[in-house]
Amino acid sequence: MENSLKQDFTRRLSQCNSGGMIVIIYEICFAYMEDARQAHAKGRHDEMKAAIRKAQNVLDELIGSLNFAYDLVQSLCTLCVLQE
Repeated sequence: MENSLKQDFTRRLSQCNSGGMIVIIYEICFAYMEDARQAHAKGRHDEMKAAIRKAQNVLDELIGSLNFAYDLVQSLCTLCVLQE
C-alpha cells in the first residue's frame, strides 16, 4: 500500500465516528487485496503473500470486534466459518 494511501486512511480514521471507522477498515482490507492482486499479476509471490496476510489480519480484527449479543453477529460469524 502506498504511503499516500496510508496517510489518507490515517487522516480519515482520526476524523470519523465508529460507523465510519468500520467502513474505512473494510477499505483498508480491499486495498491490501488489490495489492495482492497486483503483486500476483507481476509474479511477485512473496509480496502477494504479505498483502494477503495483511488483509487477513484486518478481517481478523473486524471479526474480533463483533458484539455477540446480537443474533445477526452470530449469523455473520457462521458465514465466516463456513468460508474457511
